[in-house]
Amino acid sequence: MFKKDNFLVGIVAGIIVPVACFGILFGIKYLLGTFFQIAHEYSVTKLMFVSVALNVLPVRYFYVAKNLPKIAMGVLLITVVLIVTVVLSF
Repeated sequence: MFKKDNFLVGIVAGIIVPVACFGILFGIKYLLGTFFQIAHEYSVTKLMFVSVALNVLPVRYFYVAKNLPKIAMGVLLITVVLIVTVVLSF
């Protein structure tokens, strides 16, 4: 799928992965709280931090497995920006 090593593709992938992870985690938290009345102690900020931390997986995939360093650097740049944003929002 990613045959060309492009920095912008990395930036887009770096944005899509945390948004998708946050949506899945927030949906699970909402469903557990709504349907099963399970006490959820996780705040939205913690879910955001976990979602951004999971962005390390595409960095490793693109850099080590596929040998596409520019895409990996784009994902890493977005990861650093998102981590700084989440930490400052605490």
